[in-house]
Amino acid sequence: MHPVLLELKKIVDEFSNQFAFRKKEKNIIDFNDIEHFALKILIKLDENAGKFTKTEIAKKYEEKFVEIAIDEYQDSNLVQEYILNSISKGNNMFMVGDVKQSIYKFRQARPELFLEKYERYPLKTEGKQDNLKIQLFKNFRSRKNILDFTNLIFQNIMSKDAGDINYNEEEYLNLGANYEEPQKDINYAGIAEINILDLKENEETDDEEKNVSEDEVENVLENSIIEARYVSQKIKQLIESNYMVYDKKEGYRKITYKDIVILLRATSSLSPIYEKELIENNIPVFSDTSSEFLESIEIQVMLSVLKLLDNPTQEIPLITVLRSSIGAFTDEDLIKIRLCSKDDNFYNTMLKAKIQVDVALKNKITCFLDKLDMWRKKSKIIGLNELIWQIYTETNYYHYVGLMPNGKLRQANLKMLFEKAKKYEEISFKGLYNFIHFIDKVHSGNSDMGAAKIIGENENVVRIMSIHKSKGLEFPVVILSGTGKGFNMRDLNDPILFHQDIGLGPKFIDEERKIEYNTLAKEAIKIKSHQETLSEEMRILYVALTRAKEKLIITGLSKDAKKSLKQKEELLEIYDIENESNKINAKLIKKYKTYLDWLELVYLYNKDDVSSITKLEIINKSEVLKNKKEIRNSKKEDIIDIIKKQLENIEIDNEIISKLNWQYSYLESVNMPGKTSVTKLKELSLGINTNENELIIDNTPKFLKGEEKITSAKKGTLMHLCMQKMVETKKYTYQDIQNLVQNLALKNVITQKEAESINTKQLLEYTKSNLWKELSMAKEINKEKPFYINIPAKEVLKINTDDVILVQGIIDLYYINQNNELILVDYKTDYITYGEEKSLILKYRKQIELYKRALEMSLKRDVTNTYIYSTVLNKLIEIA
Repeated sequence: MHPVLLELKKIVDEFSNQFAFRKKEKNIIDFNDIEHFALKILIKLDENAGKFTKTEIAKKYEEKFVEIAIDEYQDSNLVQEYILNSISKGNNMFMVGDVKQSIYKFRQARPELFLEKYERYPLKTEGKQDNLKIQLFKNFRSRKNILDFTNLIFQNIMSKDAGDINYNEEEYLNLGANYEEPQKDINYAGIAEINILDLKENEETDDEEKNVSEDEVENVLENSIIEARYVSQKIKQLIESNYMVYDKKEGYRKITYKDIVILLRATSSLSPIYEKELIENNIPVFSDTSSEFLESIEIQVMLSVLKLLDNPTQEIPLITVLRSSIGAFTDEDLIKIRLCSKDDNFYNTMLKAKIQVDVALKNKITCFLDKLDMWRKKSKIIGLNELIWQIYTETNYYHYVGLMPNGKLRQANLKMLFEKAKKYEEISFKGLYNFIHFIDKVHSGNSDMGAAKIIGENENVVRIMSIHKSKGLEFPVVILSGTGKGFNMRDLNDPILFHQDIGLGPKFIDEERKIEYNTLAKEAIKIKSHQETLSEEMRILYVALTRAKEKLIITGLSKDAKKSLKQKEELLEIYDIENESNKINAKLIKKYKTYLDWLELVYLYNKDDVSSITKLEIINKSEVLKNKKEIRNSKKEDIIDIIKKQLENIEIDNEIISKLNWQYSYLESVNMPGKTSVTKLKELSLGINTNENELIIDNTPKFLKGEEKITSAKKGTLMHLCMQKMVETKKYTYQDIQNLVQNLALKNVITQKEAESINTKQLLEYTKSNLWKELSMAKEINKEKPFYINIPAKEVLKINTDDVILVQGIIDLYYINQNNELILVDYKTDYITYGEEKSLILKYRKQIELYKRALEMSLKRDVTNTYIYSTVLNKLIEIA
């Protein structure tokens, strides 16, 4: 590239980054300054340019460049456009791009610039003209099966109204790649797969039976573990099968890990989950977001060591090091130390513990403290990098992390810490304290140093990357995951919105009435930005699908796959009535906000004609978890078989053989949960691994979360809350019910949004029920009573053990009526119709039997009758 253009590009990039940063900080740049800015750039490029007028400057640079070639033109922004037009003669610009791959709107890319010329320029003919359009639609990357699927998807969903361009036969990707046909019958290529992971089983208690804490646990990250687990199993199947890919050098060969990529819309939170699942399946993996440097365990431990050398009384770094392989203290050791002094800091407690604990622990404490003293003294006389490497070697920590999963990457991170310490002391203040302060400053600034890079393009690993980073790359097998995740529309809720064309869209604040509401300008920007976001997401999906060369596998999560597909089928029929094109109605496309929704719509719209292009399969969550258990068992058996084969020809003492064959007597109890909830008990009884240890609990305070989606489970919890607050001796009017709900909102027990979601009519009907009449005359009423009960594990898991499982739950209602009978009632808010009462009994019988059992054990008396009260039917249903 010409040196002037290189300089020009550098300055433009600087401006673009500056603009993106300032936009994030809500400082708005006036685009009227672009012309002035572009001229300043031209002046900067030539120190003599300041002597010329604007016209002379433009003319000077017009003459300087014979031709201007712009690649990836669909990603140009207004600044770049103005600058390039300023140095162009008007007829010497050659622009190459594909607007369907414009995915950088967040960097101020303007696909409209491309579209304006694309629609205005005529197609090239034999006659010479200016402003011509040359269409290049041959794809030299992918097989026909990939192109057919991509064309099918976008001919149905991409239009001027949704996607900014009408995807038709003129826009089709046409086969340009030359793949040799195999000489014998082999497993290769194959139609695109759409695999929907159905969480219906996980949502079995979606009928409002979870309390708030349980509902918080069932979050997106937990469900993503299921999808990541399925993807790892899918990769395992591909590798272990005879699936073949085409190699230009070797011809058809067996698939390897490096042929596979997992694409995610965003990788920061999901990539570690996928890495963990792949590593557990012994699948080598690499991700650009692998273990953020400062967050990786090996760096955390080493930084904790350095912090201790600076100040040993810091408790969190001290415990971190003690529990690591460097300290090698057990939890029991730490408890013994803490009991020596409950009030002092842990370092001083260790000093006191040396004269109070047993000899073995005393020696361990002495050895650890002596190491700290030695390193602290050395930190004053040797360089920081030398000290770090000495700690690595003396503790064998460098070799230790090499034996951990992703060991090479962890060792590379430790090397990187060593190099950074060396470089820091060369260019900045020396000393341990200054380096620690520097690292803390980087960390507190929400930035990271980036994990070490240890792989090249030929490393045999599965790669995980974002769709954006995959642009321009190609892989024989692409697994597009996370397609059930909703598009990010959070920016549309900001107090002030900004649009390059419309301008500012603030909220209006009425200070006298203490209310705020959206202005027309903000509503206009919201509508426009929503449309642009959907178009951008459609183009991102296009980029993802076109990365595949031979095989495309798509996965996504659905709360209730069959219900979702049925609803879409019904809507397709309704919206198709007013549809004048052969595409899916754009209004219906805009209604949905996930890639999976769009793919399902296309499949259903063409289901009679797509069997040769794609297949859609629904996989139940329990199947994935069952396969995980089988893989673990088979992995263990494989290891045993390998050891036995190696020992076949070796004479070994019988005592060694007996030790190798030893099995833990309580092996079945190891994987058994010590505590569970009523809602999880059914999964355990069905043999489904609930993986309670993997659940990620969100401890964010409610007031910091903002508005949350009101799920059906949450609505059920709110109904339970209202029924708990109602007084059975009172005669309620509809206004009384509404006042009750609003009082809960005013006292901040619930949010206003939650208050609006409560079915007050059902609550009023409840006060007219026979149950309410009986409660009004009852001798004693108890509502929302928590309980704990020990259940023999053999009853639930069908294993031969004397262990018990602690089960916790909440009994909605029990009361003693006028006949001194103990009555148990469980509220259910499931949506059912008259005649379906038996299904409700079958679904909850075991759960209510457990409530009855706990109640009888607690009160030492029999429960006379058990009932389900259906809020939907306003009916008391007896359980015989």
